[in-house]
Amino acid sequence: MKTLFVFLSMLQLSVLTMAQQPQLKTQSIREDLIQKSKSQKTTGFLMLGIGAAATIGGAVLFSDNFTIFGNGDDNAANGGGFLFIAGGLSMLGSIPFFIASSNNKQKAMVIHAGVKLVRIPQNSIYKNTASQYPAVTLSLNLR
Repeated sequence: MKTLFVFLSMLQLSVLTMAQQPQLKTQSIREDLIQKSKSQKTTGFLMLGIGAAATIGGAVLFSDNFTIFGNGDDNAANGGGFLFIAGGLSMLGSIPFFIASSNNKQKAMVIHAGVKLVRIPQNSIYKNTASQYPAVTLSLNLR
């Protein structure tokens, strides 16, 4: 009997100690979208800059080492050509990040949350007062 009592009390204590709630995020949707927009814009600029540098470096490396008649360094010319193509693809890949950043910024500017007083419609002919109650509002632009 004592063993069962000790076992149940230990089980109860373990349940109580494991019942901690995680910290909830207090950021709003607007702040999340603005932060997401900034990170996407930063990613887009990084990809654009690195792509431009790789394209210019690849073009210089290719033009210095490429010869039609085979007297140049073929490996360096191939590496330069690869850098040129990879840089161009990186610059093209940055475009969707700029578009997504713009879309998230527009969504963040449209979303609005607040408290508003809403009127209750009165259908009775005997009641002539306007009743109001506070309501939480969330407005979104649906396109």
